[in-house]
Amino acid sequence: MPNKWGLPDLLTSHEVADFLGVHINTVYSLCRTKELPSFKVGNNRRIRTDALIEFIEEQEQAED
Repeated sequence: MPNKWGLPDLLTSHEVADFLGVHINTVYSLCRTKELPSFKVGNNRRIRTDALIEFIEEQEQAED
C-alpha cells in the first residue's frame, strides 16, 4: 500500500537505486555499512521507505 510519499512500505535494492539515481552497488554498500538500514528476505535485501526518507533527510542535513 502506498504511503504519504506514494511509495510502497518496503522497497527492493533496485527500487532504491532507481529512486536515488545511483548504481545498485552503491545501495548494497550503504546497506552493508548500515548507513541505510535494511534486512534480508531470502537472498533479497529490503529497505523500509521510512528508513530511506530518513537517510535522505540526514544527507540533506549533512550538506548544511
